[in-house]
Amino acid sequence: MESGRFFAGGPIKKSPRAAEEPQGALYLMIDPHPPWRQQPLGSLATRIIAVVFVATFVTALVVSGISVHATYTFLRGSLEQAYPSLLAERSAALEGWMQQQLRALAAHPPAHSRTALTARLRATDSFDGLSLIGPGEKLRLRVGRRAPLPDLPSTARPALRLSGDTGAAALIPLGPSPEQGWLVALFSPQALHTHLSSSAFPVGLRLHLAARDAVSPRAPGKVLQLRQTRAGGFEITAHTALPALDAVLLLEQPFSEAFAPVFAVVARAFVVDLIILLLFSVVAYRITAAIVRPIEALSDAARRVSQGELEVGLPEITGNDEIGLLTRTFNDMTRELGLQRGELESAYSQLVAQNADLQRANEVLEQLSITDGLTKLHNHRYFQDHLTRELKRVSRSGAPMSMLLIDIDDFKRLNDRQGHAAGDELLVRLAGLLNDAIRETDLLARYGGEEFVVLASNTSLAGAVNLAEKMRTSVAETSFILSDTKQLTRMSISIGVAAYRGSRKAFFHSADQALYQAKDAGKNCVVASEEIQAGGEP
Repeated sequence: MESGRFFAGGPIKKSPRAAEEPQGALYLMIDPHPPWRQQPLGSLATRIIAVVFVATFVTALVVSGISVHATYTFLRGSLEQAYPSLLAERSAALEGWMQQQLRALAAHPPAHSRTALTARLRATDSFDGLSLIGPGEKLRLRVGRRAPLPDLPSTARPALRLSGDTGAAALIPLGPSPEQGWLVALFSPQALHTHLSSSAFPVGLRLHLAARDAVSPRAPGKVLQLRQTRAGGFEITAHTALPALDAVLLLEQPFSEAFAPVFAVVARAFVVDLIILLLFSVVAYRITAAIVRPIEALSDAARRVSQGELEVGLPEITGNDEIGLLTRTFNDMTRELGLQRGELESAYSQLVAQNADLQRANEVLEQLSITDGLTKLHNHRYFQDHLTRELKRVSRSGAPMSMLLIDIDDFKRLNDRQGHAAGDELLVRLAGLLNDAIRETDLLARYGGEEFVVLASNTSLAGAVNLAEKMRTSVAETSFILSDTKQLTRMSISIGVAAYRGSRKAFFHSADQALYQAKDAGKNCVVASEEIQAGGEP
């Protein structure tokens, strides 16, 4: 074995006791201090490291959870103080500006004409729509933006009203009585946005007007609300009432932007936890490796022994602790197992040789049990087994199948005249001739005495008759010169053909009857049975 290779976790070393063993024995020493290598999942070192990892992970997770919760609580408290102040300041500014526009419009109302309304609308950027409402709340004239008109007040006093979900309108009476009509001025959304917005707003914060019934009531003691958006995200909301508009000022900000500091803390905590886990894992591994290396070397060597590598050993440890005792016991065990394995291998080799001889003998016996000893064709037993399998196949597939029963004409007289040896030779020569005439898919067997049988799969009755004629003609045209008598001998055969019609018994009976008819017809001929058999055993 080449030097420098590693075995059982360390470099291979020649055992000092190798000189004491018989020639040819080789013992490989296992280094008890192998270099670093990947630990198996079920090892003691892995379990210790896993315990340290889990304990460190849980501790870091608890500390991080406390930090994140504290940050979240602090930030939520800050938002609960900042948002109401922002809403109060913006609502006061908005209402003051809208009241100022209302007073300016009431002090100088435009004339009741489209030209006057258009001129007044162009003179200000606070409104983008003016409408005149006549008696009976009928629309008389409109210029600018078309928007839903708010409900008119019951008294003839200037007022503000919510128009739609996010718009607002100034209402100016056209006379001392509300029945005389109203001038309705729709505030520009850009103007509203300008007076609602502030350069000091946090990122993503939005303010807009909403109807009172469009905002769900807050739970007692809750300033902020969390709701899901149509896009599937979440946002923080808060609102304050605007009595002058009978509406609310709604504040909205995406949750991810409102609590961005919390996510930053989570990210930093994750990085810190990861660093701590890695550091503690490395320290735990180094400490554990120094403790379990001797045990690991012993277990690795034992594993190799269990896999059949008996030529291994551990350096002798002089200490009297458990590891030293285990090491010495292990070395004695491997030495004894090595000797016993040599004896077992020798006995096993003998057993393998004997088993091979027995297997060959069984194969010969099996072949002999299904082969005719004289003609070397399959015998009657094999034919019956093969027929059973073919009948099952034909029953499933519906394919045709035919049988040819063959009998040598006047074989008894020929056998008596020329002797049994000549008869046996004729049987062998005839078997070869018939075997050359059939197809690879057909089965030729010696049925008994001077009778042969052919099972033709996937063959109709007409095809079987053609095959039978081919076989009969081949035999009739062949002259046989026998070895003992040196006489020229000719012979003929009679063949009965039948097709399978669903009954095994009828199948044989039809072929047998056809053979008898061929004999009665003068021999040396082929007779096919056209009779359709029914019933009988399957």
